[in-house]
Amino acid sequence: MNILTSPKNMQSIAYDKLKEMIISLKLKPGEKIVLSDLISTLGIGRTPIREALIKCKEQGLVKVIPQSGTYISKIDLKKAEDAMFVRKLVETEIVQLAINKKDDALKSKLTKILAIAKIQENQQDRLSFFHFDNEFHKAFYTAADKEDIWTWLQSINVELERFRYLRLSVGELHWSTIIKQHELLLNAVSSHDANLGINEISEHLSLMFNEEKNLLKTFPNYFENSSN
Repeated sequence: MNILTSPKNMQSIAYDKLKEMIISLKLKPGEKIVLSDLISTLGIGRTPIREALIKCKEQGLVKVIPQSGTYISKIDLKKAEDAMFVRKLVETEIVQLAINKKDDALKSKLTKILAIAKIQENQQDRLSFFHFDNEFHKAFYTAADKEDIWTWLQSINVELERFRYLRLSVGELHWSTIIKQHELLLNAVSSHDANLGINEISEHLSLMFNEEKNLLKTFPNYFENSSN
């Protein structure tokens, strides 16, 4: 059997694709899942997709309503906030470690990522911009030799990822703000100023809390565990 088409690998492919569809709002919060549509869209068989849906259910990304069907879960704001709380604590330490290494390779990598992100901003390519934003942050973990921690964080912050992608859909929340804060982080790396880096990453990651009210107002039906 070809390892690329093994049942386990097909299930993993189906899960990765389904997860990205949920994060990128191709499948919207509250939307009913039609299995035949997923099979057609993903070009993957029924069994791997069913297994992927089970995994998504375990992660809270989908929910099953008896005698009704399977639906995309609404964004759990409490889980998103908790994930950001953890990430902010961890990432300030990661940024400090990375900058203190005074590795010019980090500066070079961040510069390249920023250049591409600016192109995505001009093209309003949300998904690519979202991925490059993640790559920018991941570069600090790699430089600090803590990439396993980045991988772990990705396993617990799916709700945060959904929130972060959604904010790119709101016109008032300019992508240029993210670009500018990334440039400030790059300046901290260039000047080997770990304290500046800590301040900048803390402010950057606090964007979520500054944007909540606007997102809740714009997409009131996409969230649960919200007091608004």
